[in-house]
Amino acid sequence: MPLERLRVPERHGWSELLDTWGRLLDRYEELAGDDVAYWHGENSLTASLAAAAWLANGAALVEFETKRIRLIRKQSGSGAGDAYVCIGKDWYTVEAKLCWYFEELDHNLAAARSNLQTIRAEDKEGTQAVALCYCVLYIPKGKSAARAIEKGKADVCRNASLDRKSCSHTLPWRSKRQNTRASSIPAWSL
Repeated sequence: MPLERLRVPERHGWSELLDTWGRLLDRYEELAGDDVAYWHGENSLTASLAAAAWLANGAALVEFETKRIRLIRKQSGSGAGDAYVCIGKDWYTVEAKLCWYFEELDHNLAAARSNLQTIRAEDKEGTQAVALCYCVLYIPKGKSAARAIEKGKADVCRNASLDRKSCSHTLPWRSKRQNTRASSIPAWSL
């Protein structure tokens, strides 16, 4: 089931990347049985996004080596960026976070933007910076998942401080998942 895109950057290749990513997430779910990639956190989602870039005629590299430059010199040193991603002919340096509640969204996007600023300049040269937050909406047992997703779709662009480089989309709820680990479901990626 493809991702439902609410806002996508108006740049060549983004729609194809997100559609491919949705198919990869679905494929994992089909093969894994009662497991889904978004329960495994930011690294799994970023790795699957990188795989989608390759399958969508782009390229990607996750956890690239860099040097982090921070204001407090003792905090600077070796590190890793989350991903380099090529979409169309454009390269992006990606820093990603994951949250379970809307209230964490702006904070996590700010943290990802801050992490982008600490990457050594030559490691970002020729790329555009993208702060990404995967929001896997927590829904308490007994609450309507469908209603929460619809409300979230209406609120996500209004609640988050989105700039024109951000994208948001939702992964539709699959009814076969309602009885397994029903306390969390896929919702948005910004």
